[in-house]
Amino acid sequence: MNQLEIRPDNVDNLHWLAMKYPEPRGTKTYYPINHAHLIKRVTDGIDREFVNGEVQLDRTGDKMVAKLRYKIPNLPEFLYTVAIGNSYNKVMPVKLASGLSVMACLNMQVHGDINYFRKHTPKVWDGIIPAIAKINDQVDDDIERGYYDAQYMKSIKLNNKNAWKILGVLAGQHIITNKVMCT
Repeated sequence: MNQLEIRPDNVDNLHWLAMKYPEPRGTKTYYPINHAHLIKRVTDGIDREFVNGEVQLDRTGDKMVAKLRYKIPNLPEFLYTVAIGNSYNKVMPVKLASGLSVMACLNMQVHGDINYFRKHTPKVWDGIIPAIAKINDQVDDDIERGYYDAQYMKSIKLNNKNAWKILGVLAGQHIITNKVMCT
């Protein structure tokens, strides 16, 4: 697995990524999207100040996930995240997810408050551009909801005994696994 850092000063220089991992040839029904072009389009399309991110590629460069983080005005303790999943195989769709809590794994699992999936058809960009616009439209609501949730959680006083009780119930209900309990 290759992991690459993206910063505001190098986000415009992803052409080397496009050269190193070029997309395969498309067909009448399959239209692959270059990883670097997708990252650049999303980064340029989000109406927030880009802070940083990272890109992970499998060893062949066929699968890519990226997490891009953006500043939230007046809330320096939060970063808004947009995750991208893309693959050069004909099975996996393009994936976008955004929110204050976003998961992105190299197994192409991408999930957030807003989720978008689109097959690599010849009209794939016709869906991605509106998805980026939808993220921009909903970002303020996500931030407000996340902020109030965080403030509420901070107001709850919890001693160690009660915290362990809650974890025990969560484990007993199989909401969290033993592996999570041991870390």
